[in-house]
Amino acid sequence: ILTDITKRHAEREQTLRQNRALTLLRGVAQAMSRNDDETSFLAEVCILITEVAGYRLAWVAEAQNDSAHSIRPLAEAGFDLGYLKSVKISWADDEYGQGPTGRAIRTGVPVACRNVLNDPNYAPWRDIALRCGYQSTIAMPLRLSGKIIGSINIYSDEPDIFDDTEISLLEDMAGEIGAGIGRLQAINKLAENEAALREAQTIARLGHYRFDPSADSWVCSPVLDEIFGIDNSY
Repeated sequence: ILTDITKRHAEREQTLRQNRALTLLRGVAQAMSRNDDETSFLAEVCILITEVAGYRLAWVAEAQNDSAHSIRPLAEAGFDLGYLKSVKISWADDEYGQGPTGRAIRTGVPVACRNVLNDPNYAPWRDIALRCGYQSTIAMPLRLSGKIIGSINIYSDEPDIFDDTEISLLEDMAGEIGAGIGRLQAINKLAENEAALREAQTIARLGHYRFDPSADSWVCSPVLDEIFGIDNSY
């Protein structure tokens, strides 16, 4: 009987973990549509991971292309926001790059520390992690146009919390985050290009228009309106 109870409990826990990861996938897609800049998008993602999914800490790492292979936090949320200021993490192949974050960025695959207490690679951060209540952690690489740009990092207050199914779903979530970053960067780049075009047209006193005879539709730039004295305020 105890074996059956233990088995049902394990199955229930696995289902809860999978549902948690699926909830995050939906939440990331919604956050992508709600935000128009990368900073607010990543901040909301971290809040979703901690407040909706119930993980202890979440943060986004940006891999810096400097000689030290340093890492810059872009967003974070959780119960102990001072943690990142107290630790040294890099993506170099050295002591401070052997944790999940550094290895995920170097290798391009998810890396989990299933138990902070006995993982030898986690030695540089073990004491402070345990003081903060972190028992396990995982990092998923973030890609932009096929290139690894950083990682999304999640911490739990339970050991051995990340099973293979949940890791796969979290990896899908990381893919959605990378796609969201790419989309927002493209939107912002387009806005910058349009602003530069408007400025150039204003300086050169040039404009442009588009006329669709089948729809009897005319659209032109504000500069062209000004050149021809067209009042578009009505």
